[in-house]
Amino acid sequence: MKNLTRFWNGKRRQAGVAALFGSVTLVLLASLATIYGSRSVQFEQMDSNNQYWATQAHEVAQSGVEHAIAWFKSKTVTTLHADWVTVPATNPTSTITAHCPGAASGFSTTRDSTHLPQCFNMSSQTGVAVTGYTVDVRLGRDMIASPNFAIIQSTSTNTDNNARATVVQKIYLPVSGVTPDDTKTGAHAPLVTNGCVDNNGGSNDIYPSDTCVCSIGTCTGSCTCSGSCLAGTCSGSGSCSSTGSCGACQCDKAIDILRLQDLVSPTGVDAADKAHCEDFSNNKPNIHNGNVDTPSLAASTTCSGDMVWKEIFGTTSKQQMEALSDAQEAAGLDNTTNPKRKVYWVDSSSTINWNGNQTFGSSAESVIIIFSADACNNGPGGGCPKINGNITIYGTVYMDTQCDDEKSEGWGSATIHGTVAFESGINKFVGNGAIRYNGNTGNAFPPSPPPVYDANAVQRISGSWKDF
Repeated sequence: MKNLTRFWNGKRRQAGVAALFGSVTLVLLASLATIYGSRSVQFEQMDSNNQYWATQAHEVAQSGVEHAIAWFKSKTVTTLHADWVTVPATNPTSTITAHCPGAASGFSTTRDSTHLPQCFNMSSQTGVAVTGYTVDVRLGRDMIASPNFAIIQSTSTNTDNNARATVVQKIYLPVSGVTPDDTKTGAHAPLVTNGCVDNNGGSNDIYPSDTCVCSIGTCTGSCTCSGSCLAGTCSGSGSCSSTGSCGACQCDKAIDILRLQDLVSPTGVDAADKAHCEDFSNNKPNIHNGNVDTPSLAASTTCSGDMVWKEIFGTTSKQQMEALSDAQEAAGLDNTTNPKRKVYWVDSSSTINWNGNQTFGSSAESVIIIFSADACNNGPGGGCPKINGNITIYGTVYMDTQCDDEKSEGWGSATIHGTVAFESGINKFVGNGAIRYNGNTGNAFPPSPPPVYDANAVQRISGSWKDF
């Protein structure tokens, strides 16, 4: 009996030990589950905090972009060019580090013959600062290749936990307007005027394109022209119109006259005036087989004062071109630097030294030289300055003669490869210079805005926003 009692007591002790072990195991598992759940909650809380700080850093960075855009919108045409720092040709590292957007923004700091990077760190501007954050807002543009497009890079950093975000936005700046297609393609005649050209003075030469074309205004069909315009050997084959042949092949325009004047008949502009305006048979100037294009008799004969400007520059204003010239001058550019200056706004005959052997532009890189109304009011004899000496210009020369033929008297002896334009007729076209057609003048003009954008407003470029 004692042995049986001892047996059952042993069994109960073993069961107790097993129950105790099971209870301890359950408690341990419950503890582990609690710890794991707690860590999961902690991780979720950390992830939530990280998401919160990342979102806040992103919003602060975006506010830097918004501030930069608002800052640009407060600018005038002239002050759009203020504050930029030009990347120097030698040892540019300090400028790039202190002012320029990083490579990840897509901005290039390479300076060469066709690119002039300019930067601006506007972090110190009022309104950029956000409590608890440092905000680094940097701007970059290419002053020569694309002065009217800028990159904004805004980086925010939390001063407590180093949460960081960068936002990049490309914008359009109204540095210039829409350039006409003829200007872009270099299709303008060597001489463009807002009135007739005196054909009784000087020994100037005007050379049209050497390409033979079908008669202006008459060819609607398939026409093939060949030969040399300047050599007078234009010929063609095929159908030039529904009733004609390609025997009408000729040189392209040497002179484009946008307005007829009453110079012959006292009774208003008529066929005699038009014929007089087109007559250069005495070779003064010598137009070298080129054509003279004039408007119809039904066209207006009132001088608007900006007809030629719009033909060449489109919707770009004179103020915009003057500001662009000033900005390039402020960047230290001239006809000897790398890159070279592309726009010259001349207010007086002393603005540019025309004496000696000088070349402005090249066959690959054209320039724009504008003689303003002030220059043409105060030049020698009360007219536009003369371009004398051994001067060669590749590009477009515009004379703001304000519908006054007397301001265009004389010319000079320069060689122009491109287009010379007068905002009037030309009285006494004396001199012994040469104007040669150049189909590459369009590269001096700033690029036009995309068709869907307003050329006169600061705006975002669609699809250019990114963050990292």
